[in-house]
Parts: sequence; structure tokens; C-alpha cells
Amino acid sequence: VLSYTIEQGNDLFILLGQPHGSVVMTDADFTWLSETLAANTDKRCFVFIHPYIEEDSGDPLDVRENSIFDDKYWGEANRNAFINLLNQYPNVILFHGHSHMKFEYQQYDVNANYTERNGFKSVHIPSLATPRDINFDTMESKDDTNGSQGYIVDVYDDCIVLNGWDFIGNK
Repeated sequence: VLSYTIEQGNDLFILLGQPHGSVVMTDADFTWLSETLAANTDKRCFVFIHPYIEEDSGDPLDVRENSIFDDKYWGEANRNAFINLLNQYPNVILFHGHSHMKFEYQQYDVNANYTERNGFKSVHIPSLATPRDINFDTMESKDDTNGSQGYIVDVYDDCIVLNGWDFIGNK
């Protein structure tokens, strides 16, 4: 089983597995996600998925442009169905990774780490290993093999607080 849930108080954590590199999720997992969200409208749902959606959070200044949500891989119809599904549930917060871009690029792109521009709450999780820097001369990304970034998330009844964390510098 690639996808599963964990319940904690009135919060539901939905973890979506990725079957292989060019598919976001199987049709069966999409149906399961739809049913799970519909059955849990009274809970705050944290949805975790590996890839990010183009034109969302996660790819500051469109440097990476390698989302598998695009037409080349998962396809526009699947991408739109996923976005439309999340738009139906204001209780959902999507967490995703994959671009590896560092937190610091929020200063250049306000949607780098968080956005609601697709109609739902979208949080990008940088890489725990090899986060990426931007070379502003070439507008390409470069791995930082000495870096590690992520979140420590404080969850409250009425909000969540995302604390960006440098795991190497412990700050």
C-alpha cells in the first residue's frame, strides 16, 4: 500500500505514495484520496505528496521546471482533477517537495514556499538532502551537497506555524 492516513486528534495526515518517477499517483489512489477527503470534511487534512505542481509553490522564479504534474508525465487532465479536488476542501493543506529549492528564495518569489494561488493551501518542503541554490547569471539550479532544510511545524487548533529549519546549522 503506497498511500495511508494517520489520525491525530482532529487532524488527519494523508500520505500519498508515488508509484514511480513519472506518475504522481495511481487512479486507485486518486479515488481513495477523493473518498478520504469527502469523509473527513470535519477534520483538518494535511496531505503529503512528493512532487510539486507547476505554477504553484516550490519552484521560485521557475528555475527547476521539472514537475511531473505537467503534460509530459501525469497529464493536464489528471493535474486539473487533482487541483479541482483540493479546491473543494478548505480544510486541506498540501505539503509537497521535489524541487529542493532553498527557503531563502522566498525573498525573490513570494510563492516559493507557500501559496494559495491554485485555490488551496500549498506548502513546499525543501530537501532534507542537497537543497538547491540559484545561479542568477544562468538562472539554473545547483545542488548544495552540504545543506539540509525542512520544517518544524507547530500545529494549533486555529493555525499552523511553519518554522523553516537548517538541519546542518541547527537553526
